Amino acid sequence: MRAIAAALVLMSASIAGAKGASLVVDHVDVSHYAKEGLIRLFVDVLDADNKPIPRQGKEDLRFYVNNQPLGARVKSVKLTSFKDSGLPLAVGVLTTNYGGFVPKAVGEPSLWRFAQTGSMSLIKGLRSGTDWYAMWLYNEGGSRQVVSFTRDLKQALQTVKTLPHEHVVSAEKARIPNFYRHLDQAVKTMAAADNLPRRRVLLVVSDGIGEFMQSQKSRLETALQRTIDAANDGGVRIHAVGAMLQDDVFLPYLARAARRTFGVYIQPKEVEDMEPPVAKLPATLFGQYVVDVVAPGLAAGKPLRFRVDAITSGGEKVSGAYPRSLKLPAGATR
Repeated sequence: MRAIAAALVLMSASIAGAKGASLVVDHVDVSHYAKEGLIRLFVDVLDADNKPIPRQGKEDLRFYVNNQPLGARVKSVKLTSFKDSGLPLAVGVLTTNYGGFVPKAVGEPSLWRFAQTGSMSLIKGLRSGTDWYAMWLYNEGGSRQVVSFTRDLKQALQTVKTLPHEHVVSAEKARIPNFYRHLDQAVKTMAAADNLPRRRVLLVVSDGIGEFMQSQKSRLETALQRTIDAANDGGVRIHAVGAMLQDDVFLPYLARAARRTFGVYIQPKEVEDMEPPVAKLPATLFGQYVVDVVAPGLAAGKPLRFRVDAITSGGEKVSGAYPRSLKLPAGATR
């Protein structure tokens, strides 16, 4: 019997890569600025465990453009949760039932089973008819999209529920899956989809073990960086739950993929703790703040970088900058 790794250490790496609360500006929409002087910012305010901090006060937010405070330009601020905004999101799940995720002896836990039941709870937490869901399942035989992106969450739930609990692999076919190729494919599929909403999240539930050996570290890192670049270019945030029965050497690569796409990485303390962070993903996503700032008078056509500072409801000071410069549309309010 394979022994479950006894030293699975809890590692909830914050998006900023540091302990304590954090703030991330996930997206900035300036498409309404010319008509209304409106800047819409999508902001995550998270505690040390990457959980949304509730009761954020709009009076405790400060806004900056090119590191200069908007100050008196701000005429009004409206703050709502993403869930209350009514805006849609798309959630894809990439997980596995390869040999390392299913038991080989009586009494061993099935990581695939935890991923499956967690995904079912995840679907139940989404809004049918509004949010989109898809699932990719990979193993030694390759990767297949077992649920194509759909807003029919009832049908998606039934499909995930009826997936086989086990995956039997013959000895001659046992090999390491091409995980990093499957990850890249899922990211690029989501990035290229024309019908999906702006907010796109890929949840990866895996041990991160791929076809690269440790001696091929540079090739692995190059491949992973290409995927990270594709995710950032396509607006796909990677959230990852890293779990394994034995080898944890690849888990830092999962953490890197999440951190560098402004997502969340969680490594459960125990194997049985793998299901809850999968199930609770909707609560994390819906806890994002949508902040409408009316601040007329900014010039159009010039590169602008937006930053938000805040004092959380717990009293911590946090700050986050949107990583891209933006230009206000021509004819912007003056």
